[in-house]
Amino acid sequence: MIAKLKSLLHNGVALCVIGMPICALLYDPNVIFPFITLKAFVFHSLSLLGLILFSLLFFLEEKLRINLLLLFNNKLFKSYLIYLLLIVISAIFSENHFNSFWGSSERADGIYLQLFCFYLTVVSCIILNNNQWKMVFISLISVSVILFIFQLFQFNRNYYRPGSFLNQPTFLASFYLISIGSCFLLNSLIKNNRFKLICQIITYSLAFIFLFGIFISGTRASLLALILSVAVIYIYNSEKIKFNFTLVQFILIVTLIFGGLLFAIYLLNFELNKSISRIFIAEGSLDTLNSRLINILISLKAINPFDVGFKNFLIGWGWGNYYLAWDFAYMPMINRFDSAPFDKAHNNYLDILVTTGLLGFYCFFNLIKNIYESTISIKYLNVKLSIIFIFLSKFIELFFTFDSLYGLISSQIIFSYLIALELIDRRVY
Repeated sequence: MIAKLKSLLHNGVALCVIGMPICALLYDPNVIFPFITLKAFVFHSLSLLGLILFSLLFFLEEKLRINLLLLFNNKLFKSYLIYLLLIVISAIFSENHFNSFWGSSERADGIYLQLFCFYLTVVSCIILNNNQWKMVFISLISVSVILFIFQLFQFNRNYYRPGSFLNQPTFLASFYLISIGSCFLLNSLIKNNRFKLICQIITYSLAFIFLFGIFISGTRASLLALILSVAVIYIYNSEKIKFNFTLVQFILIVTLIFGGLLFAIYLLNFELNKSISRIFIAEGSLDTLNSRLINILISLKAINPFDVGFKNFLIGWGWGNYYLAWDFAYMPMINRFDSAPFDKAHNNYLDILVTTGLLGFYCFFNLIKNIYESTISIKYLNVKLSIIFIFLSKFIELFFTFDSLYGLISSQIIFSYLIALELIDRRVY
């Protein structure tokens, strides 16, 4: 009876994690008090349900308590905890505590969301086995397929920069990047020779479909992140011929598509869909670039200790309070390129620097360093390369944008899997 109950609780927790990517399919035109979107509400509900089931299992299963100690002794997880602690400290001393904890009515990305992501990491690292992790990646990829189908409907109706259910093409393209990496990762995890070829055909085909989704979203940052990530992996893996062949094909196809579209637009004066043409329009790119460069100056001015004091310099203006720093250090010349007020720097690194200060910024880069070290130490080459692609493309992309709820959930899943890879051989079963 106890054994059956343990099995049910274990499977219940796993189902909660597997179901989390589905949150991206929920439409949320507005938020409910206090700043919780429908997507966030479902994500939190799944997290809480998983945590409740996990807690019950935790008291019944001694092995989980041993595995929890292993998790808290993990170097990567400890660096994540330190970064999370700095986020909380910055919120405690912020000018707008409400905004720090709940976020804004537009973003809904306060500390409460970070805490639920923390629950996701703890539960998934301790509970999920290899087959259940595969199901998580299948869930994530399946959600992207559904998003792409609806994006294609919008594209056929001549939507400018179709964003599917996410209503934001930049966030959709970011989600596709993680899905492309998940396709490669899932393919690397399939060991059964009977299904290997079928899995390769499906995953590589879906990767190209998601690449097309990035194109029709008109998102430059994601396309740049993809190309640079593939190029870095190719250089890193230059002596591994088999995987290189796939990467060469991928690079050639991306180059041909990109070059062909550039040729069609500038030399043949061929009118393509506005979303695709946007990628190649230099004038719009320069306006965006100039506004982002000015935001760098604004952000650096906002943490100058001689202007704002050492508290804001060391621990920042508070999580979610970038808008206060932007108002304080506002430079009128930004209106020439973008007249809208900024509540985010559109550069995640600047957001972290301004909102959590120099200490939070240092902890974030320490986390990145540990992610790199953990990824490089992975034994299986194709798994390693897939995770390098996911994180490298994510970190490149964050130079030009900020994270969304569904982007944060999906990247947290990959981050949790990276920790699980280090623990999976040491866990007690």
